[in-house]
Amino acid sequence: PYETTFLLSDAKQDQSIPNRYWFDFPSQWTHQANKDPIIGIRSIYTTKTNRYIRYDYKIELVPVDMINAIDKVNAKNVFILPNNKNIILAANQAQYLVEDKQIIVIPTKTIPQGITALITYMNDASVADNESAMLDAISHVRTGQVTYAVRDTSINGMDIKKGNIMGIGDHEILSVGSVVEETTMNMLDRMVDDESEIISIYFGDEVDEEMANDLAANVEKKYPDMSVELHPGGQPIYYYIVSVE
Repeated sequence: PYETTFLLSDAKQDQSIPNRYWFDFPSQWTHQANKDPIIGIRSIYTTKTNRYIRYDYKIELVPVDMINAIDKVNAKNVFILPNNKNIILAANQAQYLVEDKQIIVIPTKTIPQGITALITYMNDASVADNESAMLDAISHVRTGQVTYAVRDTSINGMDIKKGNIMGIGDHEILSVGSVVEETTMNMLDRMVDDESEIISIYFGDEVDEEMANDLAANVEKKYPDMSVELHPGGQPIYYYIVSVE
């Protein structure tokens, strides 16, 4: 509506990008093209030559849930571990919306990174020291996830057929095969280097414990100088989630 005016004093300035401001638009506004509701924050970003209006109207539902969760935490300092690269933006937006608490976003992109960050946290350390330690710790974590292909495709020169088993790394597909254990071992081959010390394996709800124990035994045999840990993750879709530190 043209009668609504937003001033910079109504916005929250983005500390990481000059000239970007975040606005909380009315919930009854809808997207012009598809009528999806516009909920939460929007940004206006100016450069010397252009002005941009940016928004992701669907992801804005996430900060609302996140802010509600933050409100229930009885603490002045709240650490957020997104554990998913697609949730990091929402966490950063929540950080700017919450005014009565200090929000620290540790940009964990995978569950193993989140677990490592939690283990690193020290109750008697300062917020700054914990943040620094957690950021350093997650930088040493490599994650691999073993799942199946839902359609035929070709990625980075690898032909993948529907039903193939895939080992997916942090940035690319590391292995493709027809057998879960073999594909997992091939994935690990590309994750482990001379500085690796710990391999953690989380088996999913479609993997029985005996099969997982067999895999862990084979990993220990192949990497005798490394510590191998096996945990029941219970996750759907992924047969195994593996981390190397």
